[in-house]
Amino acid sequence: MRTLLFGAAVAFICAASYADNATPAADTNTASTVSTEKRKLTPEERKARIQLSMMKRNGGIVRDKRDMAGSFKVINAQDKIGNDKLAGYLSDVEDSALFELKLESAQPKSVTLATIDKALETSKADVAVFIVEDDMLPGLLVAPENRWAVINIKPYAGEFQTLRVGRELARAVAYVGGAACDGFGMSLMGAITEPQQLDNFKSSRLNFETAGKMAIYLKELGVRPFSKITYRETCRLGFAAQPTNEYQQAIWNEYHELPSKPVKIEFDPKKGR
Repeated sequence: MRTLLFGAAVAFICAASYADNATPAADTNTASTVSTEKRKLTPEERKARIQLSMMKRNGGIVRDKRDMAGSFKVINAQDKIGNDKLAGYLSDVEDSALFELKLESAQPKSVTLATIDKALETSKADVAVFIVEDDMLPGLLVAPENRWAVINIKPYAGEFQTLRVGRELARAVAYVGGAACDGFGMSLMGAITEPQQLDNFKSSRLNFETAGKMAIYLKELGVRPFSKITYRETCRLGFAAQPTNEYQQAIWNEYHELPSKPVKIEFDPKKGR
């Protein structure tokens, strides 16, 4: 037995050595292609490639809102940073925390500490983050017991104001959502004491630990998250939305088109059917 194993090992090593030393004929076209394929992808290219692969295979990721409940709103009550500039940051927070955040506008200067409780009531939100411009307030003020947080854009004035407010938006959502901190060293939910620290983060995404804490906390306030599911699965379960691209259309057809050869059930006299 030892002799057999030793012989197999020697044969494998020799084959590998031959393959390593073999020199294939030069092919400039192939070499060029390989070189291109081995180029390091940018994060955007990698993300696009993964999304396309998911789209082709399963129709992409969609939101399953069947168990979602409650209302979590972001109310913009200032006019220096428009809703269009906040939308991208809001999408990051939503996608990572799995809570739907409704972005609404209010009259600038209409929300103050004296009126904020009334503003929350008027908004009909269960939980809300207000964005204001105020000379007296700090950059981030959270009142979990009142179900609101306030972001004051004033301390973040300057070249990076919008970016910093976008990062602070993630922190406000997490704080008022019950996730006061997390166990990761370099995190938006870590110790942030200077506005400049917010510049070090590449996005406003929250990590899974923070999202998990929010799900537990917000459930007690009547707010529940959506879940992520493939388009193929929504077709299988019977609640898929109309397809929006050729890949989803192909998957839709798999589940909704009549089969070319329907199954025939023959009558069984013994069973009476």
